[in-house]
Amino acid sequence: MHAECIYIHSDLYGTVTMLSTGSARLDSLLGGGVEDGTITLLYGEGGSGKTNLCLMLTKSAILGGSKVLYIDTEGVSMERLSQISGSDTERVSKNTLFSEPYDLREQTRLISKGIKLLDNKSRIGLITVDSLTMFFRMTRTEDGDERKDLNEQLGLLLNAARKFTIPVVITSQVYTDIVNGTIEPLGGHILQHAAKTILRLDRIPGGRRKATLMKHRHLREGAFIEFTITAGGVE
Repeated sequence: MHAECIYIHSDLYGTVTMLSTGSARLDSLLGGGVEDGTITLLYGEGGSGKTNLCLMLTKSAILGGSKVLYIDTEGVSMERLSQISGSDTERVSKNTLFSEPYDLREQTRLISKGIKLLDNKSRIGLITVDSLTMFFRMTRTEDGDERKDLNEQLGLLLNAARKFTIPVVITSQVYTDIVNGTIEPLGGHILQHAAKTILRLDRIPGGRRKATLMKHRHLREGAFIEFTITAGGVE
């Protein structure tokens, strides 16, 4: 196992294992990386860096000795995965279990099917759903049935994170709250309640990005860093 991919520390919650993002500054913002046993939510407008961060976490988990369950609704670029993985591309590709749902119900089925693989033999050490809310946006109805699907998916993911003590990373598209004039993740309170860590990503002038910690169990909310997306990922 690559030591640089895993960070272990003790706090009020006991011993906590963190998965490195692959970026020292982002790790510092997150207190070491993404935490196991919980859901981490990344949200932001298109091009803000959500998928890049997911791919960096995928590489980190695999170099740490795990496999990754990656549910992709955005059409992730294999070329981009190769750029970020570099000389480890073959290893990362072989150990990433990609699945692509075609609607919200299929997304629920694939999440459930993937979680059934979580045992000692599968070695899955990270679940990523990028994006959890794309089909939610596409299928919104007046009766709100799509919220039931989203609730079910979050329940499955949260139970998996806790039962198997692994990190779960989800991304969300956003909408503009006209009343408050803020950018919010789709899914509303159910999404924000399920996630213990929430990171907002923004595009800012000069081709840079900004990561702001919106929610965390013990770190200062509102802390932020600026970063750049390069061929190798986030720097």
